[in-house]
Amino acid sequence: MPTDFQGQRIILHCDAVYAETEIWINGDRIGAHAGGMTAFQLDVTDHVKPGRRNTIAMKVVNKTQADVLASGSQYAVHPLGGITRKLYLQAIPQTAITTLDVSTVFDAEYRDANIHIALAVENAGKRAFDRGHVRFSLYDETGQRIELSDNEIRLAPMTSDEHRRMQVTLHVPQPRKWDPEHPHLYHLEGRLYADNSVVEVVRRRLGFRQIEVRGDRVFVNSHPIKLRGVNRHEV
Repeated sequence: MPTDFQGQRIILHCDAVYAETEIWINGDRIGAHAGGMTAFQLDVTDHVKPGRRNTIAMKVVNKTQADVLASGSQYAVHPLGGITRKLYLQAIPQTAITTLDVSTVFDAEYRDANIHIALAVENAGKRAFDRGHVRFSLYDETGQRIELSDNEIRLAPMTSDEHRRMQVTLHVPQPRKWDPEHPHLYHLEGRLYADNSVVEVVRRRLGFRQIEVRGDRVFVNSHPIKLRGVNRHEV
């Protein structure tokens, strides 16, 4: 594990382990998960040693109620047990943005749009987090910055182990629309500050698209589309 993980909060991400698992780090049992197709994460800060070699052990069981409910092995006609998606470690500050989910909604003319942001900030440190704020920036696919109003969110002081959720809306005039033939992608950047110092930077790619179902038809930005069938079968 890198030495510069020292002092950071360290999260183990597991994108999918089928169908139930128990996990040990350096001989300590740190948690378990049921559900073979769902991602999960565990805080391993107190169980790892930055700058040194660490070990992970996993017990994986396929034949479980989770597999029965998913009909996974039945559908595949063979047992699906195993680590089917990636595992990785992430080091984040003690106070960090833990959620930054975005969606886009257009006005009635499908001209201007709003970015709706589900934002969560967590203070896992032992001290209070004072005078913090989150500032958002938006860039188009050429890297040009888009002017935004009301793009800064002030955070009231957070006590130790406090987790706070917020909803943020950013108005964007006349963005380039996303569709499968023209996948215009923007970059949204959220910067967490303590006083005037940057604590963390989180980035998301997004396309301006609004998906609707009207009767038995699906529309993207008010244009009907046909679904030709998409699935993910890494097994």
